[in-house]
Order: sequence, then C-alpha cells, then structure tokens
Amino acid sequence: TPRRVVDCIRSGAAGFVHESCPPESIVHGLHDVLRGRSFWHLGADSPPPERGKLRPVGASKLSRREEEVFGLLLRRCSNEEIAQELDLTHQTVKNYASRVFHKVGVSGRKELFRMLRPC
Repeated sequence: TPRRVVDCIRSGAAGFVHESCPPESIVHGLHDVLRGRSFWHLGADSPPPERGKLRPVGASKLSRREEEVFGLLLRRCSNEEIAQELDLTHQTVKNYASRVFHKVGVSGRKELFRMLRPC
C-alpha cells in the first residue's frame, strides 16, 4: 500500500520492491544499487521517491559477507579470485555463492549474467 511505502521511507529504507516486480528487474536493481544508485519498484508506473543515500533492498536479506561475495560475483570474479580477495577457502566461497544465488533467485552465474544483460 502507499502507506507502507511512506512508512518504509520514513524508517530509513533504501528502496522498495512491489510484489509485481519481475525477478530480472530485481537483479538489475541490485546491480545498480551495488554501484551506488537507487532501486525502487512501486508497481504500476509510479516515479521513484526522492531519497538521499540508498542501500540494496532485495539484498537486505543478504548477510554482509554474502553482499561482499555478490559484489565480486557481479564483477565476474572466479571463486578463486573471491577466495583470495576475502581470505576465504574455495569451499566457503562456493557455499556463500550458492546462498547468494538462491536468495537472488537464480540458479547460478550463467543465469545471473543472462539477467544482467540489457533488454
């Protein structure tokens, strides 16, 4: 409801995703937010609300470490590169990546990158 959106903004939410938002758009939005932009999907064709510093919305369910792994996945880093960058074992990176893919709603890198392509 519009009231819920207003309440979210007043509470400091970084954005909003309406249930009608297609998964592809959520992935695009997360990618944008990780690059410092905002992401708002209010349903219909409503313009996004004005807001200062925004943080990922769909990614709010990601832990801090999962967000780090997700950012490196979006940069197309290999598991080995991610492990080295974050000082993790290869298996730990695989575990984090698997959780990220599940939470974002993709089956793996291939589907993630396919969704990130411009329409």
